[in-house]
Amino acid sequence: MILDLRTLLSILPDSKCFGLGGEERFDRLDIAYLKQFESSPDAEMILYFCVYEETPEKDGWYKQPFDRSLNIAKMKAETRTVFMVDGKVRDEQLEGARYIRVRNIYDAIDLIRQYILGQVRPRVIGVTGSVGKTTAAALVQHVISRRF
Repeated sequence: MILDLRTLLSILPDSKCFGLGGEERFDRLDIAYLKQFESSPDAEMILYFCVYEETPEKDGWYKQPFDRSLNIAKMKAETRTVFMVDGKVRDEQLEGARYIRVRNIYDAIDLIRQYILGQVRPRVIGVTGSVGKTTAAALVQHVISRRF
């Protein structure tokens, strides 16, 4: 699903844009690091979320603290990337970058998630068990992709 800037701003009305022209269309929302998406040669425009977790033992899923804003300096040169940040990221870190500033990055992600699920209305198939989940999920995806 393509998410254009105008739609994004309607979902996040309190956000502020810097360095954007208004016609941007994001075909990849990069919210979490996944090795298989380390490089995205096929993506035209990436919205990179500078999420962080400072106290993982208390807050969530990860064993080590992390801060994706530490990647801004090396990623600024990538012309396809627009950053989404909240107050944790200083304006100086973003000098020369295109970005969208929101009050709380996690609230913004939740609003975007709600919007996309409302538009797409996906069907969910759960696969459980001790052995064969990956194979079963791949088979289900293959069969469904033949029809849809």
